[in-house]
Formats: sequence, structure tokens, C-alpha cells
Amino acid sequence: MTEEWLIDGYNLLHSFPAATPRRPKLSREDLCKALADFASSVNHPVILVFDGKGNPAEFSHYSTKHLSILYSQSVTADAYIERYLFEHKGRCSFTVVTKDRAITNHARGCGARVLSPSIFMETLSAACRESGDVLFKEKVRSHGFNRPFEKKLKDKGFLA
Repeated sequence: MTEEWLIDGYNLLHSFPAATPRRPKLSREDLCKALADFASSVNHPVILVFDGKGNPAEFSHYSTKHLSILYSQSVTADAYIERYLFEHKGRCSFTVVTKDRAITNHARGCGARVLSPSIFMETLSAACRESGDVLFKEKVRSHGFNRPFEKKLKDKGFLA
């Protein structure tokens, strides 16, 4: 059974502490970029829902095969997520990212797993680090440096 992720966009975005000089505020674009990487690494559909009436083309360059970014238009993101869960219940498993109690209760009632924004960001950070490691290893391999470091030292006579 496939798995889909539903993310309450502004709920996730506003759950972070205030910006500091060392850590700037997370923007919608930064969030979309990170979610695009996450969606491709987990290989599951991710739907990011923002409240309000916006232009869907605004984030079209972040949308991928696995990431859909949309505005809830005439309803709230909460209502959109609740309706989506109800309409697609039983077709696949869902993971909902929100700290809103009403969505949490509805999602669990539909059999979905619920993650708080803080837990999800830990998952997102781990996935980004993992994909960065994979890209680095592939880059090293493509440049011909695929031998372990210790073997190089032994070959040069530095290690016994």
C-alpha cells in the first residue's frame, strides 16, 4: 500500500521559534525546497497545503513528481486536509504533519499517522543529511576517488 504525506503548510512554518541573528526565519520557498528534496528521497507523494487563495503557479518550479504544493482556496487548509483524508480513506496510508488538535483527531480517526512539526523537522533534517551524503559519495566516486582513505595511506607507506 502506498503512503502519502499531507502537510499543513502554515502550521508547520509558524511552529518554529522566532528568528535570531544566527538562524534566519524559514521562508515558504526554503520549506518548499526542503520538501522537494524530502519527497524525492522518501519516494512518496507529499502534498503541502497552504491556507488562502493564492496562485498555484507561484510554487510550480518546486513541484515535482512527488511534491504537490497548493492553496486551499475557499476553505482552510485544515478543512482541505480533513476532506482529502475522508475522500481517500482506505486507498493508501497517510501521514499528516500538523499540531492542530482537530486535524490530529480527524486524521487518527481515518487511520492516519500524525507527526508534530518538531518531529517532522527532525525527520526532514535526517533525510536531507542522508541525501547530501549520498550525493557526496557519488561525486567522490565519479571523480575516481573510490578507495577507502586508509588504503591510500597504506599504499603510500604511511600505515603498516
